[in-house]
Amino acid sequence: MKTAPLILCAALALCLGAQAAPAQVSIISTDDAPAKAPKKPAAKKKSAWRKGKAKANLTETQDRKSDGTVPDTLSQSSSSETIPTVSKYQRVKAWDDIVNKAWAESGRGYNDRALRMVSSITAQGYPPAIAVTGAFYYAINDYENALRYTKSAANKGNAPAMLTMADFCFKGLGTEQARDCEAGVWWLKQAAGLGHVPAMMRLAKTAEKGSCGADIDLSEAFEWYMKAAKRGSALAQYRVGMAYRQGVGVDFDSDEAVAWLKKSAAKKYGPALAALGYFYKEGLGVERDYDKALEYFQAGDLNGDPQALAALADMYLNGLSVEQDIPKGLEMMRNAGSKGYRGAYQRLAEIYFNAGDYPNALRAYKDCSLLGGVACQSRLCYINWAGDHIPQSTSEAYVWCGTAGYFGSSESANYFAQLKNYNFLSPDALRAAKASMNEIIRRSLEYYKTHAPETADEAQLQKEALAQEKARKEAEDEQAPEEAAEPPQEEAPQEQEQE
Repeated sequence: MKTAPLILCAALALCLGAQAAPAQVSIISTDDAPAKAPKKPAAKKKSAWRKGKAKANLTETQDRKSDGTVPDTLSQSSSSETIPTVSKYQRVKAWDDIVNKAWAESGRGYNDRALRMVSSITAQGYPPAIAVTGAFYYAINDYENALRYTKSAANKGNAPAMLTMADFCFKGLGTEQARDCEAGVWWLKQAAGLGHVPAMMRLAKTAEKGSCGADIDLSEAFEWYMKAAKRGSALAQYRVGMAYRQGVGVDFDSDEAVAWLKKSAAKKYGPALAALGYFYKEGLGVERDYDKALEYFQAGDLNGDPQALAALADMYLNGLSVEQDIPKGLEMMRNAGSKGYRGAYQRLAEIYFNAGDYPNALRAYKDCSLLGGVACQSRLCYINWAGDHIPQSTSEAYVWCGTAGYFGSSESANYFAQLKNYNFLSPDALRAAKASMNEIIRRSLEYYKTHAPETADEAQLQKEALAQEKARKEAEDEQAPEEAAEPPQEEAPQEQEQE
């Protein structure tokens, strides 16, 4: 049966980021295996890929001790403390290939077929296959089996499964798993203890936000970013560099900022390339050098960073290290906005407005506003309210003042209150204005959702995971193949029959 493609971002790394263990460790470790469902007679036993019904909850692991399992009290601890670890396993290349092929099938929408492909190695207890099976069940909203398989893989040492368990704890999982923030943090630390970079980045975010009722701790956040940066994450290296530059969570150090940004830029991470270009353009921590700034902006643009493209447009608009070309600069600025950087639209609007080209200025302000730009929404509010270089429009003022007020502009909210109190619009005009305002708010919220920093971070971490997996496979192919011992047979958790 063809089902919807798997879209769980956190689970995508399950087959790519499995934690390798030392060669001395046995293929499967059962010391901390979760309780299994009772075995059924052979004639009635269901294969591991078929959807069934199982009972699972987090309390099974919360009773476990600190020798590799959940401690009695899940209090937050600093990132410098020793993190307990769970059982480890050794990767099997042939089985990893099966897991990857199953992901390809799932990507084409054939989740049932993918489950059949991994059912055999899942039944033999291979953690990446168990984790993938859990992710497949999540994709078809079978939360009971999703929790059962994911938790089993996490207990066996699969770091991506631990990350998914953390998500289950933070967000809840259907009706099967209540939210438990502290347990989520514990699972993240388990995965981080195995060197899993996405878990380190999530721990940095939790420290930045003060999750689980704890105070915001920017120093702890920096520590986790540094741990991930030392493991080669371009995103983490960028965050470390910017933390040094801004003195956030660590003392200001311009030299360290440039050094870490260059490490990130060497991996062609667009924001790091754009940041270095800005440093050289403005002479921040380095000697001002427009030629180097131009090179970094061009490289950032080539690597898909719209802010680098906007900065490159400014170079052409001002003739810095290039011959001044205003039409080209304006076109590049608009392209940067069309790629999702609303700051480019705002800059474009200001250029047109100052030049007296008000129709193009309004168009750019609206483009910026539709991407959730509150400053642009506020500007449109005032321009239409006061008739600033354009005919005054009460209906347009209602739309933009209401929108900007909704997103937190107090000045626009005051204008909007006056418009509502004095009832300047006819009933038909008011209905049209309200409909337009609600649509702009909806589009702005959609933009915030799709362009949230967390979404961009996940995409970057997936990109890094794919690159690491590719490098790992290339290294394995260069080595002489070795005969892998047949792993011991161990059953994964089995689904129960539907009642």
